[in-house]
Amino acid sequence: MEYNENSLYAKLAKEYLAQKERQVYYTVTLCNEERPDEYCTLEKFTDEELEALQKLRDKYGKDQFVMHLDEIGFEDFIVLTCGDEVLDIDLDYKSYQYEFGRHELKDDKLVRYTVLVELRDEEYIRLLALCLEDQTMNINKLKYVYKNGYDWIMRYVDATLTDDGFFCGSYPYLVTMDELFADVEQILTAHPELRRKGSGFTGYFFA
Repeated sequence: MEYNENSLYAKLAKEYLAQKERQVYYTVTLCNEERPDEYCTLEKFTDEELEALQKLRDKYGKDQFVMHLDEIGFEDFIVLTCGDEVLDIDLDYKSYQYEFGRHELKDDKLVRYTVLVELRDEEYIRLLALCLEDQTMNINKLKYVYKNGYDWIMRYVDATLTDDGFFCGSYPYLVTMDELFADVEQILTAHPELRRKGSGFTGYFFA
């Protein structure tokens, strides 16, 4: 199955994402004396915090305003960054994260952990369209129909099991695309004619 950005599935996915309520995240660049390089994290801010940050940037300029965060009472944010120095907060670019599930097998029981994965709009639209067209899609199938998307998601999942740059996952796990299929269900509810009956088996070339 080849992805077609002009297909009905892609069209419906694009329309759905345009009206979906999403949490906005902003890229924060940090540094730590014990780290050799700068690193980035995604953070969310309230409307009041965004307004205060924007005013601070207007006052001191794009390159200097993070040096004055103490002026707007960002003590909680400083605690959130674990005391690392804030080098930049990019207020111009909005990022979005989506919920996946990591289910670890512990003592013959699956324990679920939430993993947030940052995806660009065009990537999420593609994933939605693929899951609409193949309603038995899962993370294992995704590897053979959209390898780049699979690799991106799994890197985020594996990153939640790292410590100081080393992968430390001690239990086998499976990954579920929870938010994706919740959104697929919303689209299918609005367009029941697209709902597949039965298993709807779809295979992909194994290479």
